[in-house]
Amino acid sequence: MLYLKTFRVSLSKEQLLRHPALQILKTALIKEVRIKAALAVCGMSSGLIILFFTFEKQVIWSVFALLFWVLGLALAKNITYLWKPNQIPLWSTLQHTPQHIVWVYTLVTQRMPFGFEIVQSGLIYFKLENGEDFSVSVGTKDLKLISRTLNRLLPHASFGYSEEKANIYDLNPKQLIRKRE
Repeated sequence: MLYLKTFRVSLSKEQLLRHPALQILKTALIKEVRIKAALAVCGMSSGLIILFFTFEKQVIWSVFALLFWVLGLALAKNITYLWKPNQIPLWSTLQHTPQHIVWVYTLVTQRMPFGFEIVQSGLIYFKLENGEDFSVSVGTKDLKLISRTLNRLLPHASFGYSEEKANIYDLNPKQLIRKRE
């Protein structure tokens, strides 16, 4: 009987991971990886091009070219996630070890020059029990749906931002784990 109950819980988790809201989250993660990969390729290629034309002529430009190439190389470590999106660290944590996530909150940023709303952007922050954190940029219209679905996937985690939770997280992240009744 215990085996069946455990199976239902894992099946429920699998169903939640296939939920459209979490697919939106996964798509946002993949988009961020693609942007980092594009920046890596641009940085490395522009560094090599500048280095090719300035190697013997201008030392300062050569140093900047090498710096671009090294920064592009540092970003290139994310390129492997393009072919294996299930290994993106946040998505992997949600799939395999969601109990390590202790706090989730969202932030909406509005850009309003002269009082006119131009752009809204949303971020979801995931805080882990080991002090590590992840953030994902998603559309503001999807924040509420994703947050509700995450609340079902992570019943042990605290949701919403407050100064009190921030202080608790700084002292001992495991204190943010909600107790089951």
